Amino acid sequence: MIKYSLLTFLLLFIGYEIIVRSTDIYWTIGQNQWQSNIMRANTLIYDGGRYDNIMVGSSISSKLSAKISRDSLPESFYNLSFDGQSSFDGLRILENLNYKPKRLFIEMNIISREEDKSFTGALFSPVLFPAKKYLKSLRENYQPVEVIARMKNRRKMHPDSLAKEPVAKFVRDESTFQHFLKVRAQDNKQLLTAEKVRTQIGRLKEIVSRFQQKGVQVIFFEVPVDPLVCDLPLPVQIRSALEEKFEPMGCKFIRIPDCGGYYTSDVTHLERGSVYRYLRYFRNELDRQHI
Repeated sequence: MIKYSLLTFLLLFIGYEIIVRSTDIYWTIGQNQWQSNIMRANTLIYDGGRYDNIMVGSSISSKLSAKISRDSLPESFYNLSFDGQSSFDGLRILENLNYKPKRLFIEMNIISREEDKSFTGALFSPVLFPAKKYLKSLRENYQPVEVIARMKNRRKMHPDSLAKEPVAKFVRDESTFQHFLKVRAQDNKQLLTAEKVRTQIGRLKEIVSRFQQKGVQVIFFEVPVDPLVCDLPLPVQIRSALEEKFEPMGCKFIRIPDCGGYYTSDVTHLERGSVYRYLRYFRNELDRQHI
């Protein structure tokens, strides 16, 4: 009975591995934030693509590719930013992979958030990490419910398909927005302690130095948020501290544009039309600074 069960499992496992290798798994959705983050990381870790430009950051940067078509980002570009995480998570992944892009873009908006060691630990489990290299069916991107959803919908809901759709007029729930505005404004009036700034920037300097020693160009960028919180004490503190410490190291900066004219539904994350607007500015700055 046990042998029969093991044989059945083995045949089903092999069959499923064949299915995921032959199915057009073109996009990922994730059943929750954690799984979506794991999927985004897995794509870089296992798919074998080599990118000249890597972006790391929080959900603020994650939305720069979650709401738009891929060709709106610079060529050979991968967004390794995660919802609810920080730039440190993306940087740790790159270091664990010994990944050497030509250019590394680091989000400036949030530096107080620590690396989530449980997240990177899940990605580089000593047992599953090597197994997932060879068996696609073990990766979160290829769980059965994900595959069935893609086989049914194919490319219909992938962000790349949005390029064919006009950007709709932005509409938001003002009562919800005002609630978020009150909370975010209060948060952004509170400065980080001097010790917190020293600690986080010290960690970041160590990581940046290691990448620079490999010949990687490091560029800091700041994504606009709602104009009512754009220049409150906390973002100004972070902005000034990063420029003071990293400009002498030869890092370049894509400074935040005028936040006027950028729209969000929650004060923090740009809506789709504003994402396109920011990326036009982003690409123009790359050209202007010869990055």
